[in-house]
Amino acid sequence: MAHGGWTAAVLDDCLGHLPLLHRVLSVTAELTVSFVKPVPVERPLEVRAWVEKREGRRWYIAGEMVLLPTRAVLARVSGIWVTRDRGHFARHQEWLAGQDGEASRNSRQAGETGP
Repeated sequence: MAHGGWTAAVLDDCLGHLPLLHRVLSVTAELTVSFVKPVPVERPLEVRAWVEKREGRRWYIAGEMVLLPTRAVLARVSGIWVTRDRGHFARHQEWLAGQDGEASRNSRQAGETGP
């Protein structure tokens, strides 16, 4: 059986492609997964996704993972994706670089004041 984290990651990735198919960049703001049945490995699966509504920058998307060919529901998912401009990702990289620098400074300072 597949790990629940794998199932959630696959559902997040698949649902997150809906805005992208509309040429809209987005990030996951919220994800709720209901695990209905264990997800078997090495069996054909299908993920179906649909937009339930859009409000401003928020996309409310739902979906399900099914076993093929019977289409037995294995997991249901819903979430919110928030649209972002391309600059969002550059700003995040800058923030992350700052975090790396701060971690490095803290590590050096801990070494200076350590035993």
